[in-house]
Amino acid sequence: MSKGILWTIKIVVILVVIVFMTAAKEMGIPIIVKNIIGFAIIYGVWKYNPEEPNDNNKNQELDKS
Repeated sequence: MSKGILWTIKIVVILVVIVFMTAAKEMGIPIIVKNIIGFAIIYGVWKYNPEEPNDNNKNQELDKS
């Protein structure tokens, strides 16, 4: 996945979470619960970093050290 697409997804998800946090405030959900859930989602999305798969099929031996 290219970095541009990943950044776009991160920004969109963060904006959606901020909108839900604002809506939760209007619905009467306690501020602490709203902040914990919202910031946990934002932190998880921000730290997500997919790595390329390791296709090293040449060495099929176990490391016995």
